[in-house]
Amino acid sequence: FGRFAGIGEPGLNWHWPAPIGDRENVDVAQQTLEIGGGTGNQEQLIVTGDKQLVSFPIKIVWQVDADSPQTFLFSYGNARNVIELAGETALRDNIGRTAALDAIGARAGQIRDQISTDLAALVSANEIPLGVRILRVDAADTPQVPVAVQESVREIQEAQATATVRLEEAQLFENTQLNAAQGTAGEVLAQARQDVVRRVNDGLGEANKLRQIYNGYRSSPESTLQRLYEDARRILLSDAEINATAEELRLDQILSNLVTGGSQ
Repeated sequence: FGRFAGIGEPGLNWHWPAPIGDRENVDVAQQTLEIGGGTGNQEQLIVTGDKQLVSFPIKIVWQVDADSPQTFLFSYGNARNVIELAGETALRDNIGRTAALDAIGARAGQIRDQISTDLAALVSANEIPLGVRILRVDAADTPQVPVAVQESVREIQEAQATATVRLEEAQLFENTQLNAAQGTAGEVLAQARQDVVRRVNDGLGEANKLRQIYNGYRSSPESTLQRLYEDARRILLSDAEINATAEELRLDQILSNLVTGGSQ
């Protein structure tokens, strides 16, 4: 009389004959439902986020929950219609937030995954349990724009591909030049560091020499001055061509001649 009596188990099962009793065989195998296809059918074209039209054919793979087939039978008259409406909602919502070239291009797989997630959420949120499970959303056909604008879209895609290639070439050139500049800068920096080390070492050497001279002067001023005098005379006169006697090479004699002799 229409009341649910139970689920048959493997083996022999019996029921009251009609009109007292009856049985329903529920198909719990995977089923498919296709929506969103057909560029020639205006009802199947979907408005994208950039106000273009695309067809985005998808195939919803679903099945009756084998643990509770009675829910599928008694809770709703036609669960397939609910799945179709929920699929249309999820499809149009996701495409409506996506640019046309993205929808028919590299992001198509991501969009289908998101539609599957949204569809499962919509079905589970239905006020009346449907007793079904959404398994996945596959591509039923290639997403595309209407035939009238396919040539224009193809030209745009080619231009984008060319721009991508040029961008990669520019990036490669930039990296090459940057690496070369970094190498040159490294060499200059290393050379500068070596020069700094050399100058510091030279300065330390000169400082040590001056310290030795100062210490020598403190211990023996006269001999230190005499040695400095001899060193200075040797340095000043090492490259000079002078025809003079030994007496004339004395510094005090040279200074005296400059004072008294003028141009001599």
